[in-house]
Amino acid sequence: MELPRLGVGLGYRQPYHSDLFVHRSAIDFLEITADHFLHAPATKQEQLRQLQRNFTLIPHALDLSLGGDDGPDESYLGSLAALVNSLSPPWWSEHIAFTRSGGVELGHLAPVPFRREALDILCRNVELVQKKISAPLILENITYTMTMPGAHMTEGEFLRTLVERTGVGLLLDVTNLFINSGNHNF
Repeated sequence: MELPRLGVGLGYRQPYHSDLFVHRSAIDFLEITADHFLHAPATKQEQLRQLQRNFTLIPHALDLSLGGDDGPDESYLGSLAALVNSLSPPWWSEHIAFTRSGGVELGHLAPVPFRREALDILCRNVELVQKKISAPLILENITYTMTMPGAHMTEGEFLRTLVERTGVGLLLDVTNLFINSGNHNF
């Protein structure tokens, strides 16, 4: 997947809203937490339009649960697709994780086991999402304190196969990688 080079970006945070415009020339793009703008009141929607007029925005979703056998929640996916498609970003991102299982909200990003069955579920869910959201998808690594039981692959093999099968890009969170290296001695 060939993505454009955007330069230097920041994660958007409300407390720094005014400062962004003071330093506008030093900021090439903003990553926004998509969930903060789903079903947003009018003031928040206007804030999003103001950001969009001044910056390239990269939506980052939190709750698609791409690694979950339940699949993405249709209502959440519909709202997310409407937001992402309205922004026409060069790409958008989500985590390689699941947040729901058996209809239960877990309240955090849970790691997927590095095995073929989990990869099949993840690829199926990515394909479903790619049909609804036209912008390229990149997936982010998460931290995990333990390797899920039954792993047949290394994380690297799992990620390589995921990229080959789906065409997604990878968003390497260096802090998450560093934490995992300590958790798993690599």
